[in-house]
Amino acid sequence: MEVRNLGFQKLTPISDADLSVYEEAIDYVFDNNDIRNIALSGAYSSGKSSILESYKKKHANRRFVHISLTHFQSPEQDDGQVDEPVKESVLERKILNQLIHQIPAAKIPQTNFRVKKDVHEKDIWTFTIFTVLSIWSVLFLLSSSTIVSFVVGITDDRIKSILSKFFIPGTTFFAYVIIASFIFMVVFSIIKAQKNRNIFRKISLQGTEIEIFEEQDDSYFDKYLNEVLYLFENVEADVIVFEDMDRFNSSRIFERLREVNALVNFQSEKGNVNKVEPLRFFYLLRDDIFLSKERTKFFDFIIPIVPIVDSSNSYEQFLIHIKAGGFLDRFDQSFLQRLSLYVDDMRILKNIYNEFVVYIHRLDITDLDWNKMLAMITYKNLFPRDFSDLQLDRGFVYSLFSKKSELIIETSELENDHKNELLERIGLAKSETLESLQELDDVYGAKLQRMRSTSGYGLDQNKRTELEDEKTKRKQAIQDYSDGIISELENELSTIKYKLSKIATKSLKDLLTRENIDKYFTINHSNEVGETNKFTELKKNEYFPLLKFLIRSGFIDETYKDYMSYFYEESISSNDRSFLRRITDKRGADYTFTIREPLKVLASPILRNVDFEQEEILNYDLLECLLINNEEANYEEYLKTLIEQLRGSRNFDFVSKFLDTGKGYQNFVSSLNDYWPDFFFSSLTRKELTVTQLTRYSLETLNLSDKDVLEAVNRENCLTNFISQSPNYLEINQPDTDKLISSFIELGIVFNTLDYDVSNKDLFDKVYENNLYALNFENIALMYRTKYGIKSERDILHKNYSLVQSQPDAPLAAYVANNLSDYLDIILDHCDKLISDEETFALEIINNDYLMLDTKKRYIEYLTTEIKVISEVTDKELWTELLDQDIAQFSVENFVAYFKTHGMDEALVGYLNNEIPNHDFSKVADDFDNDLAVNLFNAVAMTNTIENEKYKNILVDLNYLFENYEFTDISDKKIEILISENIIEMSLESLEYVRKNYSTHLDSFIFTNLEVYIELSQKGAHRIEETLRVLSWKIDEQVKIKLLNLTTEKISLMTNDYSDEVTAYIIANNLKPEETPYLYEKYSTFGDYAKTAIVELAAERKGEIISLRLQMDNALLSKLLNSGSITHDDKVNIFISAIPRLTKDTCQTFLKGLGFGELSKFFDKRRGRKNYTKVSNLSRILDEFKLKGWIYDYHDDKRNKDKFEVLKNKPRIQ
Repeated sequence: MEVRNLGFQKLTPISDADLSVYEEAIDYVFDNNDIRNIALSGAYSSGKSSILESYKKKHANRRFVHISLTHFQSPEQDDGQVDEPVKESVLERKILNQLIHQIPAAKIPQTNFRVKKDVHEKDIWTFTIFTVLSIWSVLFLLSSSTIVSFVVGITDDRIKSILSKFFIPGTTFFAYVIIASFIFMVVFSIIKAQKNRNIFRKISLQGTEIEIFEEQDDSYFDKYLNEVLYLFENVEADVIVFEDMDRFNSSRIFERLREVNALVNFQSEKGNVNKVEPLRFFYLLRDDIFLSKERTKFFDFIIPIVPIVDSSNSYEQFLIHIKAGGFLDRFDQSFLQRLSLYVDDMRILKNIYNEFVVYIHRLDITDLDWNKMLAMITYKNLFPRDFSDLQLDRGFVYSLFSKKSELIIETSELENDHKNELLERIGLAKSETLESLQELDDVYGAKLQRMRSTSGYGLDQNKRTELEDEKTKRKQAIQDYSDGIISELENELSTIKYKLSKIATKSLKDLLTRENIDKYFTINHSNEVGETNKFTELKKNEYFPLLKFLIRSGFIDETYKDYMSYFYEESISSNDRSFLRRITDKRGADYTFTIREPLKVLASPILRNVDFEQEEILNYDLLECLLINNEEANYEEYLKTLIEQLRGSRNFDFVSKFLDTGKGYQNFVSSLNDYWPDFFFSSLTRKELTVTQLTRYSLETLNLSDKDVLEAVNRENCLTNFISQSPNYLEINQPDTDKLISSFIELGIVFNTLDYDVSNKDLFDKVYENNLYALNFENIALMYRTKYGIKSERDILHKNYSLVQSQPDAPLAAYVANNLSDYLDIILDHCDKLISDEETFALEIINNDYLMLDTKKRYIEYLTTEIKVISEVTDKELWTELLDQDIAQFSVENFVAYFKTHGMDEALVGYLNNEIPNHDFSKVADDFDNDLAVNLFNAVAMTNTIENEKYKNILVDLNYLFENYEFTDISDKKIEILISENIIEMSLESLEYVRKNYSTHLDSFIFTNLEVYIELSQKGAHRIEETLRVLSWKIDEQVKIKLLNLTTEKISLMTNDYSDEVTAYIIANNLKPEETPYLYEKYSTFGDYAKTAIVELAAERKGEIISLRLQMDNALLSKLLNSGSITHDDKVNIFISAIPRLTKDTCQTFLKGLGFGELSKFFDKRRGRKNYTKVSNLSRILDEFKLKGWIYDYHDDKRNKDKFEVLKNKPRIQ
């Protein structure tokens, strides 16, 4: 027998609970002798007993005695009925009864309560022997003489000898000893009993036995206090544990026990002063046994027990047990979590698990739903009576399901009401004639006015209300129509109709809603005799919300009987029965689930047509059987319903996998096309099937379907598009070519691409001949390779149209001719922007009147073939494209022809610039006409973008000039060409034009036309700034002088560098006065003409030099001091003004020249003193020397007043 670990859970307390904190609390109790009444408080099943058992296990030295007073609700008592308090005397008797039987009888010999104790066989034998011997001794003593006579009279010596031994002299004494011993034993027993039990305390008690269970209302603790204390004193325990006393709803018993505890400990301490540990009472209670703060007054210490299980953590406990049994993967985790919210009792949780394990392993031979089984076991544990009733087809749950039909009718009525509202709304919207709300207001305003006028006494309120209701409906109709939502309303109506058709098949959970669930669960049941069961006790049960949840969620449903009893195989196998069960459970099996006898399954009365509307019915074996037997009416209906279900649920997964099996393939394709004609469209757009599946499906559709079916399947051309986009679709063995080509034509199939290598060649040829392929580059290239024998890929790319025209009678040529525009777009997209068609074919395309202009332009853009004469292109607008793409051969004729049509545009400029050699344009006037030549000349002259060399050559060749040039925005280089080639003639107008518009080229213009410029300047066109620039040019100096003669403007020499002659002229005629000092200082840097002019200027302005003491070059000073035009006094004055800037050597030289020879020798002597004759200006000179530091001082000579004594150095102090 296989040994399985199913993880059963015991319901008794565990001894390995987590004692953290609790152990410290209990230790604290034992460490304090004044703590004697201790409460372990917590909810039922919170783990109080487990905590205590675990502590006992860890502390074996502690002695515990348990008194458990279990109390259960009777079956006759309602679940919602509150227990009445139990009489205290009953509880006291129960406590004493349990206590007595936990104390050995030998330990309590003095108790008056009868205690059955074991009697040893040895004691029985001893008492029996003593009794027999005593009886024998008494008889012997009473009848000894008679017996002796009898023995003496015996004739048999052997017997007589034996009996004679009993009458030896000591026999009588021995008999007396036995009798005395027996009497002693009896008296001892009576005295012992009197001492222990006080039998003779009252006469009234003689012969009476005190029973612990006799029915009395008096308190046993009060009536037999001594007995009670005696028992508690001899219990030999440290702790007495009272369990489940709170279930009796009696608080007085706790007061009694507290009194007993106090008396017991008092007696114990009084009788044994050395006793350390008191007797403690532990009470295992729920928290609410006392009201408010009473419990803290009663108990010495309270230890709260945190529940091991509550609604917040019961899920984890569920998982622990289920994992231990190895069942976790069989459950819905969400269900376990939601179930755990209601189960908050550890014992109930464990028992649910235990019973579930038993049930599931006994009943799960037909593939039960483990979630449902767990739900039923939970229901069984929490509502055992209703579960029992359910097995007998009665009770609350049975009543719920038996009245499901009423809920179906109610739900159908609601949906029908909604359907009727929609029908009315759609009808009104379709029949409404008014188009706007304004019209509606006008119509009803007039109608209301008319009704008022006809009534005479005002409009009746009912009629007004009726009118308003009618208007409201019509307003809604107008809005529905204007908003275009009629189709949405019709879709909603279809949905409602579908719901109505499904209501009868719905399970109870699907019928229950937020609105009706509370009402439905208030259900009552009346039996045949009119008795009504309101199920009050069940509805008041704290777990009633859990029952609602289990039913509302479908975990308890119409299949509940399958989870309560066995299944026996008869006409159908358990395997097939399991499949049927899955259908009824709505949790279907895998599609591949093996059905051994599908015909029997189909024939089963359990199976109805509505079941084929559910996805649980889906099974490969079952569908194959339907396809094979679809000629039978009911099976055909089953098949239709099943496919409609697949269609409604969009279950492509099942269809896809079944198609892969190949079972009943053609029948299945035909059925799908009949009952689900848009299957192919949906599977294609949603990408539910693989390309291989779609290909095979479409091929079978083409082979099996007539025109109407093809049209229905080909929704939005899905079939056409799919086949057209399948390159290997012609890979068919032994195709019905005519049928396929006919279908292709019928569907308008045009293959985007074709894989020639895998295609059936006969079918391929037919496709080619009937042009059933898309005109795209790949297909065109394919036809060139396979039908034209073209091998050159470059020719296919770049000479495509030339290749087409190489076989003008081929199907491809006709196909291209009929679709030339599309063809050309294709070629242009794939030619790598390079086309090299022959010029003849290129012109044929360019001049084709049916092609779009943009297409032609694009063709020209890629064309590399040179067009020799652009006039052969009939559309002159395309000439620009020819020039832009540089495919027009360059010639003066092409150039002039284009210019004559389009003018000097960008294309023509590019055309000209791209031509490397220069062409002769000198004969344009002769070959065409002079006006055209002039226009060309003007156009070229004002075009900046022409290359400069070509610009110059054309203008020179055309040989024209501008008297008045008025063009603007001409580039600098172009202006230079116009000026340098004298194309612009200088005049007052042109000079002024250049000055205004091209000032940067003015100098060039003047330089080129200098003589004319001077003439124009003499006529008033002169400008000083232009003259100044001309002065810097390297031209004839006389020309510059001519220009200077035309102006009196002062000219700066400091900022300009002019020639020597021009500088001399400026000094003499146009010098700025403020620049005179500059000339004096820079005298040596000028040329001879300029120096002469400077000397003349200085001599002329000698007074200014003297008065202002102007600085000057030594060379200029020398010229002035040696000048014959300056007097000696002026020379001396000029010298004196220059001394501050002279050196000794220079000064000595000038002194000699001025006639101060004696003084000049001063610089040669080393003496400190010197006498000099007083002459004119000597004192002024000596003053300057003194300032220069050359002498210390001078004064009149004391010896000769006509002389000065000059001191060269400072005298020494004596």
